[in-house]
Amino acid sequence: YVVGTNDTFTYRLGRDTAVNVRYNYLRPEGFTPLGIDQSGMTNLVSEDLSVRPARPLLLGAQSSYDFIQRQQGSVGWSPVGLRVEYNPHDYLLLRTLATYDPFYKGVANYRLDATYQPGATVLGLGARFDNTRHTWAEVDVYLSSFKWGRLKTDFRLSYNGYSNQFNSIQTSLTYDLHCAEAVAQIVDNPVGFQSGTSFVFFIRIKGLPFDTSFGNGTRGQPFGYGTGVGY
Repeated sequence: YVVGTNDTFTYRLGRDTAVNVRYNYLRPEGFTPLGIDQSGMTNLVSEDLSVRPARPLLLGAQSSYDFIQRQQGSVGWSPVGLRVEYNPHDYLLLRTLATYDPFYKGVANYRLDATYQPGATVLGLGARFDNTRHTWAEVDVYLSSFKWGRLKTDFRLSYNGYSNQFNSIQTSLTYDLHCAEAVAQIVDNPVGFQSGTSFVFFIRIKGLPFDTSFGNGTRGQPFGYGTGVGY
């Protein structure tokens, strides 16, 4: 048999201001040779805090403590995340996240994200700074639905600071033909599995579903930049 519990304690102080404490415990008793009956052990406390001192500003912190890791001689604390969100207008969101690593005993990395959405156009920027190597590990740029007359432009860029090269550069141009669209795409993936450059041109009927590899990496993974605006 298995003994387990999942408990959550929440204390709200106001709008977007709350303290959450969660306790997860799982311990199997006895033995069975069947793999489907085997389970691991969990003894973990996690907590997060969010505070909104002013309407456009949200502060937060989260971490956890693993009692099993501590019993095994390792560090029980998980990385501590400190985040700041600034949302002065509906069309602008800025977010930063600093992660303190107890193994490194310092701030391991910083994450910076921004979204600017004036109408249908979306401009996104995401960057991660690796403080252990003092390197901008990743920079992502996203531009969607930028229109000029009947022409719509989409752009994706992902830069890898460790290798000092772009992981992907993608551009899509769409010209409105009323019931149809003329689409030209350039997808350049210089590194990774199935690397290379693709040039695509097609006419699509708007009423029919259609999809391409634009906006995805060579493994089919979507590019993201952190503030929650999807691709």
